[in-house]
Amino acid sequence: MLPISGLIYFTDMNDAKKNQLRWDENLSQSANREISLAAKKSGVIPESPFQKTEDGLKDFRGFPLKVQLSRMEINEVDLSYSICLLAGSLNNCNVRRSRFSGANFDGRFFGVRFEDCDFEKISLKSTALGSAFFLNCNFSGAKMSDAMARGAIFERCSFDRANMKKAVLLSCTFNECTFDGAEFHNGSLMGSKFIGNRPSDTQLGNTMI
Repeated sequence: MLPISGLIYFTDMNDAKKNQLRWDENLSQSANREISLAAKKSGVIPESPFQKTEDGLKDFRGFPLKVQLSRMEINEVDLSYSICLLAGSLNNCNVRRSRFSGANFDGRFFGVRFEDCDFEKISLKSTALGSAFFLNCNFSGAKMSDAMARGAIFERCSFDRANMKKAVLLSCTFNECTFDGAEFHNGSLMGSKFIGNRPSDTQLGNTMI
């Protein structure tokens, strides 16, 4: 019998594949085109062809985001297991009550404000977070190795069990965040400050501070 963690991982992999495969090439192109038009007109993410999730969020799970989102209001959208590579960057957007669990982001965030968002097990490897603001966000189990940020602010966020090895987070502020089981090492937190909780020296290892 698989251990519980193995079962959870297997289930996550099945969910990711299932949600990604439903976006065939035609549907993916059509949805990206609609989002691109919405960015220029209404500034609001359009409805999903899959309607809403059981939690009432716009269902973009597994979606391959290939367009840049600028000055948009992204509210109550589920982008879990989505794939957002360099072309799909977020600039000056407000994102609220949205999910990115298990997503794969390798883009750029500039001037983005996130509130009450779930990034559990997201891959943010080599992602540039810029000076983004995160309030009440969950990064539990996130893969943030080699992530970069300068002047980003994290308030009341959870980084429990997050992999932050080689992350370069310069002049960032961590206010009342949790870091249970998080790993740093070989990165840099130069100029950053922790208000309230702070990672232990063992967790930080040889991280530059």
